[in-house]
Amino acid sequence: MSLDGRGSASIELALVTLFFFLPLVTGTADFMFIMAGRSQMAAAMRAVHIFAWSDPNDSTNADDINHLLALRAGTDVDSITLAEPPTLSFTCLQSDGSETSATVTFNSGYSQSDLSTAAATSGLNSKPVPSSTETIGSGIGTASCATGSVQAKVTYVLNDNVHIPVPLPKYGDTFPMTISSTIWVH
Repeated sequence: MSLDGRGSASIELALVTLFFFLPLVTGTADFMFIMAGRSQMAAAMRAVHIFAWSDPNDSTNADDINHLLALRAGTDVDSITLAEPPTLSFTCLQSDGSETSATVTFNSGYSQSDLSTAAATSGLNSKPVPSSTETIGSGIGTASCATGSVQAKVTYVLNDNVHIPVPLPKYGDTFPMTISSTIWVH
């Protein structure tokens, strides 16, 4: 019986498949799941932005935002959630497009911790034209600028745990992702 090398070629093919192609294919599958999760998070953040722009008075209402994300969950592979309550802040927009800090004055009994819930429960004072003073909620306080107009900004942070088919050494079978965004709502 003669050996012509066909046996060694099949062993080499098995080794190449095991140590090269199998990790390549499984890594590609994980990468595809992670990219799909990233795309879904971007779409969820766009939906939150549209919600905030359509009703600035409700832009910091965490319950409504979580409800919106739950409605979107039917089209997503994983569950995207609001990581923390939205943060409301105020800046002064100058005529040249630059920003400076706004002065926020709280009425008696209110503090910085009431700021985000103020917009959710009482609403921002929406004026059709830019102003150097903005009333926060009903009796919470005021935001003012020496020059420029007051602009309200809301920061959102979303979380997702993407389930991947092949566990990664550091993350296991879920890959955590976070996305944050700050937008002008008024």
